[in-house]
Amino acid sequence: MNTCTTPASFDFRGQFSDAGLSAEAMRYIVQDTVFAQLTEIFPWPLIPRYKDITPFVEMDNTNATDITYRRYAIRNKKMEFTDIPATVTHASAYRLIAEILTTEARALLASGDRGLLAIMLQTLLRWPNAPTAQIEIVHPRLGIPFLSFPGLPEEWIYPKEQWLLEQLHQFKAEGHRTIVYVAHVGKIDVSARLKAVLERPYNGQTLKVAVLRSSTVDTADRMDWIEETVEEGVDVLLCNPQLVETGLDLIQFSRVVVYQMIYNSYTLGQCVRRVLRVGQQHDVQVYYTLYRAAMEVAAAQLMAKKAKANAQIQGRDLREAFITQYAGADDIQDILMRQIQSGLSTIEISQEEIQSLFTDAQNNRYRAENEDIKNFRERFGMDDPEEWTMDDLDNLFDGLDDDAILGMFDAATENIIEQNPLTIDAQVTPL
Repeated sequence: MNTCTTPASFDFRGQFSDAGLSAEAMRYIVQDTVFAQLTEIFPWPLIPRYKDITPFVEMDNTNATDITYRRYAIRNKKMEFTDIPATVTHASAYRLIAEILTTEARALLASGDRGLLAIMLQTLLRWPNAPTAQIEIVHPRLGIPFLSFPGLPEEWIYPKEQWLLEQLHQFKAEGHRTIVYVAHVGKIDVSARLKAVLERPYNGQTLKVAVLRSSTVDTADRMDWIEETVEEGVDVLLCNPQLVETGLDLIQFSRVVVYQMIYNSYTLGQCVRRVLRVGQQHDVQVYYTLYRAAMEVAAAQLMAKKAKANAQIQGRDLREAFITQYAGADDIQDILMRQIQSGLSTIEISQEEIQSLFTDAQNNRYRAENEDIKNFRERFGMDDPEEWTMDDLDNLFDGLDDDAILGMFDAATENIIEQNPLTIDAQVTPL
């Protein structure tokens, strides 16, 4: 088997840095590499079933309120503004903001200025999930204001909040705890509002909600804090995904809701699978909630493509994966650029299209049981795994020595290689 080692070195600041490996090296080493999932070595029910779900929610177009927003313009070298009254709903306010920002961005792009794009992107991704916060759009380099838009009423319950409230009560009734991931926990704190909304009585029942924050819980204490919170009877844990993306096994939770889409594929993959570990007693479901016709749908499509490509790299067709992730995949700002050129009032991507992408990625990660796994089940009397308990599984592991576990790994590895032969068009030269 070919091997490649890269010595550790000192970076330009004189600090010790870990060894790294360029993506270009993949074509040399992949022929001698096996990517194994726990599900390929330890079958269900040792590892629970997993499912991605992408519910679409319509923005509210019924409740209306009167607002006054402000637009700015430079005339005769002077900054002027105009206050504009409007009656808006949740949905129409989003369309209005998108149209205003699109007009301003197009004007700047015509002169080669891309300075407004990043702010525009973040605004359109964040606002539907935090509509009560006031918007102040200022050019990051020039300091020129473009738009001041007031927040919508605090007392309204917005559609995704209502969906989440109902869904969490259903999860609780079914015996599941839930982690809800929110991206914005800083100046615009979505988690604070969600906690207040979720703690409201619903059908005579209430939820116990906790919020994990980096400012109140040190990194080394997070696992202990979560365990104490669970012992106190928490139903829902709200947190930023980066706080739990590594080093934690959250098997106390079996439902995950990605309330705001996560735009780093590594963080997304890590945080949603904190609950998918040996010892999980329930099947796992992950919900990616999206407002229909909003920018977050386009971003979710991109992340689903990346998830599918990552799954393909980890043991499927390498050529297709590289085509998807590198040649065909789009950066999120590229998607925004095309929408600006064609109009950004609505984004027409179907729920079925998003769901199919996540399902394809899921199928690539979890393959069907092969003959060796079936033999393993028969060997240990797992003909009816529905009746197995965690005590049965503990006893099963207690009865296996190191050689038996290694034998299972070897058998699984052989089948992975046989079932997933890699063909690479590039010339492969041993190092």
